[in-house]
Amino acid sequence: MKSAPIRPSALIVENELVVALALALAIEETGVEVLGIFTLGEDAVRKVEELRPDVVIMDVRLAGRMDGIEAARIIRRSWQGPILFHSAESDAAACEVMATLGVLAPKPAPPRKVAAIVLELGIAHVSEQTMRPPLDTAGQRSLD
Repeated sequence: MKSAPIRPSALIVENELVVALALALAIEETGVEVLGIFTLGEDAVRKVEELRPDVVIMDVRLAGRMDGIEAARIIRRSWQGPILFHSAESDAAACEVMATLGVLAPKPAPPRKVAAIVLELGIAHVSEQTMRPPLDTAGQRSLD
């Protein structure tokens, strides 16, 4: 019997609600489940830990005190999935940091193009996770 394919999931972190909703719609159309939309970096950090999405779509400019780069740095400490920076940020230093933390999709990229990238990243992450050996009781990967 063939098992059903695993549906990748994504979390959107974007301060512009219209942009976030357009992305969510385009992403859902590809079959990727959108777990939520968040405008605060602090919420994103907490929700990535809680929900464990396959992809995080992150803007740099967010509501609140924490920007997307700081949120991504904190997220990276406990989660190694792909982060797709969807931002209009053009500062060379910021772009360099974003490139070390994830993948860049500069605004204004069409939502369908961003969704296609999210789908590709999500499938790759799900495949990687299913191919990894499980952790043993000591938190180590068993190769047996």
